[in-house]
Amino acid sequence: MTVGDLTSQWLLQNKDQIDLRQTLRFTTAGLIFVGPAVRGCLVMIDKLFGPTNSMRVLVKKLLFDQVICAPNFLAANISVMTLLKSQSLQDVRRELDESYLNLLKLNYTFWPFVQVINFYFIPLTYRVLFGSSAALIWSTLFSYGLYNKTGSNVDQAPP
Repeated sequence: MTVGDLTSQWLLQNKDQIDLRQTLRFTTAGLIFVGPAVRGCLVMIDKLFGPTNSMRVLVKKLLFDQVICAPNFLAANISVMTLLKSQSLQDVRRELDESYLNLLKLNYTFWPFVQVINFYFIPLTYRVLFGSSAALIWSTLFSYGLYNKTGSNVDQAPP
């Protein structure tokens, strides 16, 4: 998540200076929440549906991931990122209201394709590694979607 946020700030958000506090929040969230949550979801999907040996199993895994895991994970990730800014639960609700649907739409344009490859072609042992590679791109898009807007959500460097 760290590299994704730095890439977003540098290439997409056009910041004059990198916001290191924002990057630290992404790093912290990645270590304590995102990594363990993603791995747990992948293991759970494989236990529920077994090996992907047919198109039917692939569709079940993809639907479970995108209907159950993705919406809940995204809401939790936005909440964690907001709380790491030392904000209140009211700020979490506001951030979810402002960002969740757009980020969920973005999720649905990116992750289904990635997960088809991940579930069908990549052995479970390597899924986190493959997913992490895709997550670099996703983290860049997530950072942009979460922080590239006017108002209180954009971290301003002190003068």
